[in-house]
Amino acid sequence: MPIKMAEPEKISGKIVKIRLFLVQKLNMCLDALFLMANPENASFFEKIADLRLKKNKEFENAVLRKIGGMNRRHSVSGPELQLLFEQAKKAKGGCIVEIGSYFGISTIALAHGTRMGAKRRVYAVDPHKRGSFREFGKNVNAAGVEATVFAVRDSSKNAASGWKEKISLLFIDGGHTYKNAKTDILEWSRHLEKNGTIVVHDVSFGLYRNVGRAAREEIMESGKFSRFSKLGSMLIAKKN
Repeated sequence: MPIKMAEPEKISGKIVKIRLFLVQKLNMCLDALFLMANPENASFFEKIADLRLKKNKEFENAVLRKIGGMNRRHSVSGPELQLLFEQAKKAKGGCIVEIGSYFGISTIALAHGTRMGAKRRVYAVDPHKRGSFREFGKNVNAAGVEATVFAVRDSSKNAASGWKEKISLLFIDGGHTYKNAKTDILEWSRHLEKNGTIVVHDVSFGLYRNVGRAAREEIMESGKFSRFSKLGSMLIAKKN
């Protein structure tokens, strides 16, 4: 039975879109400035192919319409949500794990994607220290994916240490320090099955350069991954 949640603070979709647009533009400018000062990092970006998504009616009907009235602070962009939806739909082996759920918007995209695919469990790992769990639960219930989503209210490191299941799709959007991003990638990617997909959000060398550094070292240069691509600030790779 769905748990009754407190009414969230309402923020219009238009304001959220403007905020996301401004953050992305700022990040692009900072990336450009950083690369000018550190040209040796340019090869990191040159190796990555840009993804181009086609219009997806399934995604629009299943996800965009459901999250229209939800509080989307700190959410990923629309195209990035579509990417998560499509990757979850393709995932066929192990479960799906998300590191960093906050209000559950990306969780909903993952859940609806797998419901149209192999119907895997979506484990949403987040300690919810800032009181975000009520909003998370309300959004997941409102989207009708509560039977697919399993909340893991713990730190990423603690949850990873006792993890037993194989993972087919791993989405990382957790702590943005270098140490946290590196730990998330190392601790969780070892549970990723062969040919499993890893997606890391906020990969850059500007606003989130610590995440970019961790992704470069532990994914791009580790020899453990291949078939790299990117969309927005998301890095996508397959485990060898």
